[in-house]
Amino acid sequence: MKFITHLLFVTALMCNIPFLKAQEVALQWGTSVKNIRGATPTDVLGKDETGFYILKSMGDVWLEKFDNNMNRVWSIEMEIYLTKREKTVFEAVLVTKNKIIVFTSLYNSKSDTKKLFASYISKDGKIDPKLYEVNSFTNLASRRSVDYGLALSDNKETILIFSNFKEKNTEKEKFHYKIIDENFLQKSQSFVELPYAGLNTYIMDYIVDNAGNIHMVYSVNLRNEETGNKRNDDKIDFNYYILSYYPATKTFQEYDMRVGNYLIAEIKLIIDKESRFMYVPGFYAERSVNSLKGTIISKIDLLNKKIVYAKERPFDDAFLAVVFGKAIDDIHDREASKKKSNANTHLYSYDIRDIFVNENEELVMVSEQYYMHAVTTTSTTANGGTITRTTYYYYYNNVMVTKFGSDGDRVWSSNIPKYQVTTNDGGFYSSIGVFQYNDMVYIFYNDNPDNGTAITSRQLRTRNPQKSQLALISISTSGELKKSVLMRAPNKGKGIATRPKFATQVSDNQVILLGYLPGEYKIGKIDLK
Repeated sequence: MKFITHLLFVTALMCNIPFLKAQEVALQWGTSVKNIRGATPTDVLGKDETGFYILKSMGDVWLEKFDNNMNRVWSIEMEIYLTKREKTVFEAVLVTKNKIIVFTSLYNSKSDTKKLFASYISKDGKIDPKLYEVNSFTNLASRRSVDYGLALSDNKETILIFSNFKEKNTEKEKFHYKIIDENFLQKSQSFVELPYAGLNTYIMDYIVDNAGNIHMVYSVNLRNEETGNKRNDDKIDFNYYILSYYPATKTFQEYDMRVGNYLIAEIKLIIDKESRFMYVPGFYAERSVNSLKGTIISKIDLLNKKIVYAKERPFDDAFLAVVFGKAIDDIHDREASKKKSNANTHLYSYDIRDIFVNENEELVMVSEQYYMHAVTTTSTTANGGTITRTTYYYYYNNVMVTKFGSDGDRVWSSNIPKYQVTTNDGGFYSSIGVFQYNDMVYIFYNDNPDNGTAITSRQLRTRNPQKSQLALISISTSGELKKSVLMRAPNKGKGIATRPKFATQVSDNQVILLGYLPGEYKIGKIDLK
């Protein structure tokens, strides 16, 4: 699973911004890179002993390498041809234990065949012209009949090729998996058909563990699936399931994640490094008022294929009082009165950003309130015509950090107040970065400098990212919060603007991040000591 992270540091020589130190964190920026054709770095693919690999795209896709001093070494466009006239479609780049592999696909309308190819990329940026066919399907209705997805195990030794079929939504949901290694040697493959119609099924996520087992989470619209079935009883619309497949024994195991008559609002998967246990934390919600009721967590023994525990717990009045800046009695009265839900009295729209599991089998879940709404206005012109405009508002607000003990009981929840709203930009500079170091969790985001270091329920809106301070919240093992400023807002002009969504923790003590200057970008490296 990806560790998202941020911390910002700028050397005085590079950006005329004071060099900062906090929480044993030091950051180094590389030299600026011109932003050509609007292409934007989108992902950190991984690292090796010589540097880091970044994916960049804006229609076309580039792979870029940066050395350990965060200076760009090379940049190559992912333009790969099967023949002189047959250009393949980019699918993914994976940085495995020893190699860099680019995957592309090609649909042949004459044979109704869609193939997946793989090519090696050398450490000096040369694409091997030889294409290896690693998957293929025939008798397809169109190029959209099958979608290819790829995943890499945590130890970077196993590659999962996940093929989802979209022939007819009325048929049962069907997919194909194939496991290969970095030398393209096949380990296993199989077709899998779920007992639900494709129209009612949504595959949310899939991962491959270090043992080569596959785990998938999906949701089913039970109301549509079980029309006329009394068992559904109209008490639950959607339910979530986890399907695990063990190639060594060719066995499946499905886990029903139902939480009584409540709705599951959000769940995520994480597997420990030994591939021994899978943890499934998330939130459950009130069906009638569409608000979060509390937290859920399950622990699954992958060796014995059984659920160790499955627990849910409503939010405490004390926690809700902190979130809403109210007295506990006010929260208690609200619950007793059962008044209609509104934004000032209920939690809603929290997305899980990251999960950490330690050696004591304790888990920390970081989530953020995110939602979008559109406002459409229509005006009349002087000649009697009309002009319609739609404005999209992107909200990234409070952060919730929750710790679960080794027995699955919720130990604490902490609220980090934050207020970010932008328009028509997808929240490009909004949201958070997350990383963990020495059992401490850290949250990093662009912040209004007038908020200072006080953690209060009322936060001023974050505005121009180039005039923001970079705030760091540290969360102790007991849930205590401390706020500091990693980079002050510039006294005048514009400083570097960071994009928290990009940052990635590539090892236990190293983080990669992205910063923007007008017409340029920089890659930064944080060393945790």
